[in-house]
Amino acid sequence: MMGAAGLTAAGSRKGLATTRHFGGYPGSLAVLHDITLCIGCRSCEAGCNKVNQLPPPEAPFTDLSVLEKKRRTTAKSYTVVNKAAFSNEAKKGIFFKTQCNHCLEPACASACFVRAFTKTKQGSVTYDESV
Repeated sequence: MMGAAGLTAAGSRKGLATTRHFGGYPGSLAVLHDITLCIGCRSCEAGCNKVNQLPPPEAPFTDLSVLEKKRRTTAKSYTVVNKAAFSNEAKKGIFFKTQCNHCLEPACASACFVRAFTKTKQGSVTYDESV
């Protein structure tokens, strides 16, 4: 009974995504990168920042000390590089990139019944954990 009530409440909320047919963007390009070659230089962060006209970060992109702390994407930084915390490998440095997914039609935004995911006018899909 409670499950049915929950489904009814969730189903009655209007989704954020459109129900129209989406034909895609035939001229769109993607970026493919080999993460195993990442050296933690943060150049991808700088490039993303520039292309998306974001404000400069607190620490300049040349400051690699930020890699010692796990970071997440924000409304002001769509791409971040982190250093993996594997015991033996961390000394050598294994890095990985996390980025917002500039989805053209973000399914997460329409599926999230608490509306924690939002697509901004700039194209970023953001997550608000306080919702």
